[in-house]
This record gives sequence, structure tokens and C-alpha cells, in this order.
Amino acid sequence: MKLIILTILCFGILQTVYAQNPPYESPKKPVNCETAYSFIYDALNRYTERPSGYFIVIARLGRGESSRRLNLNRIKMFKSYISTLNPPVKAIFAEGEKIKGYGVIEMYVEGKLLYSLPITKGRNLDLISCLTA
Repeated sequence: MKLIILTILCFGILQTVYAQNPPYESPKKPVNCETAYSFIYDALNRYTERPSGYFIVIARLGRGESSRRLNLNRIKMFKSYISTLNPPVKAIFAEGEKIKGYGVIEMYVEGKLLYSLPITKGRNLDLISCLTA
């Protein structure tokens, strides 16, 4: 009986160690700046745990959006926020292909998609003014 309990406890501890801090599930509906910050903060924390690679951000237009300028503004806002961080983050910013549904900002850590943040159609995600509000 003691052996069974000990085995269960060890398995539970190992499972906790290997599954520590799984990422949140990406939201399905457009995010406001406060919600976006929680995802960005988590992604940047995961990046700083292993800063050997790049933090990659890809902006994609959604259905009904055709303005490349809008996509570039989304990237510019994200880049402005990232540039304020200390220590500096090695980041790559890019435009991706248009997708169905909402436009998104995708964040990649260690080459893997971590989060995809939907943005309200035709809107920007103003991260800088959200900080000062």
C-alpha cells in the first residue's frame, strides 16, 4: 500500500515539474489592451527564461481589412512597446498573410507560436497609451 501511495506521489511531482507553467489558451475574441498585456507579459517572461533566440511578432490582417498601413501601425505599436523594455529583447517583426476571421498579432518564442491575439476589425492595439492610462 505504501509503495502505491509513494508511486502516485512521485508521478504527481514529476508531472508538475514537466508541465510547469503551460501557456494560456489564445483568446478567440478581440482583446483590449489590458488583456493583451497579460499575454504579452507572459510571452516575454517565457522568452527571457531562454533568451538564446528571437522574440518573433507577426501581424496579420483579418477578413474585411485591406490596409497594409493598418498592419504596419500594429507592428509599430508593438515595436514601440518592446523598445521600452529593459533588458532589451531581440525581436523580429513581420507582416503575415491575410487570414479568415479577426486580424491577429502572433507571438513566437523559441520558434513556436505561443499566442495569437485577435484585434477588432480596423482597429489598432494601442499599447503605449494603455500604459499611461
